[in-house]
Amino acid sequence: KNTTLLPLVLPDHAPYQGHGVNDCINDHDIALAYVLDYFPFLLPSFNALEPGQRAPILFTQGKMGFNNGWLVQGEAPPALLFSRFKQVIVRGRASQADIS
Repeated sequence: KNTTLLPLVLPDHAPYQGHGVNDCINDHDIALAYVLDYFPFLLPSFNALEPGQRAPILFTQGKMGFNNGWLVQGEAPPALLFSRFKQVIVRGRASQADIS
């Protein structure tokens, strides 16, 4: 695996989803969430969105870790696909807009 483009957690951002200062984020879902959270300017199309338009992307990719490929390709049973979504809702970390 090429680690050249993987982000390292900066001191101001640590801890980040279980990663400490200068930890390399190897998980692609967490790495994407980190970049979306702290470096949106690296993704020009995402950066150009209004905050309200960014919110659903941050929710599905950051809080929920949703794997769209599994849904589209039918690679995961519903319980596995939506269990994280249920956890986020139960813990009160999802707004009505996130759920809809």
